[in-house]
Amino acid sequence: MGLQTFWLLVFAVYDPRMLIEEWRLTERFGAAYTTYQHDVPMVLPWHGIRYQRGPWTRRRAWHHKGFRLLALIPLILLALEAIEELRQGHFIFASLQRLILR
Repeated sequence: MGLQTFWLLVFAVYDPRMLIEEWRLTERFGAAYTTYQHDVPMVLPWHGIRYQRGPWTRRRAWHHKGFRLLALIPLILLALEAIEELRQGHFIFASLQRLILR
């Protein structure tokens, strides 16, 4: 029941918002946005993604930001751990210290 209500609310709020955004983008960019609309789906726009073939390089990975996101994941997890430990009144990363010193 809760999941159905969630999706109903998502579509009740998100669908009109998407239509308003498309109208504004069409007003602003005209024919260029209309062409984009035909090439890329509105809800899940992965269809318009183009992959380049070729060897993997750090420069290419950095340019496409995937590498940056992967590098941020451990930092985000460490920050969440630190926040939780501070909230509980522990020394930061005490649980990590206990894990290492076992």
